[in-house]
Amino acid sequence: MSPPITAEVNELLRVARDRSLESRQRLVGMIGDMFLGTGAVLTRQEQALMTDILRKLIREFTGPVRRLLSEKLAKIDVVPREIAVLLANDEFPVAEPILLASTALHDTDLIEVIHHRTLQHQLAVA
Repeated sequence: MSPPITAEVNELLRVARDRSLESRQRLVGMIGDMFLGTGAVLTRQEQALMTDILRKLIREFTGPVRRLLSEKLAKIDVVPREIAVLLANDEFPVAEPILLASTALHDTDLIEVIHHRTLQHQLAVA
């Protein structure tokens, strides 16, 4: 039996359902705070849920909100690699913070960015 989802994750889900710009920005802050504050103690279920939410919402976020997310997550060591890869392959203003500061990306991820993205991406990796 899986452990219960915390109140913090329930609040995250509630905010995720609201599609307003204000809620999207709040959601980015909440996710960053959860990773920063409790990343080491999130259950596997909570980590998987957060990764799934992020993967789906990144497609819906506007460029500035994705940039904000990238800036927040670039500072965090426990970012799911899948999310870091998505952001690293985004338009350059979004990708830049992750490319410059994230430790979640592997060398193979960076090589893919170099081969498939813009000159700006390539320079950030270098």
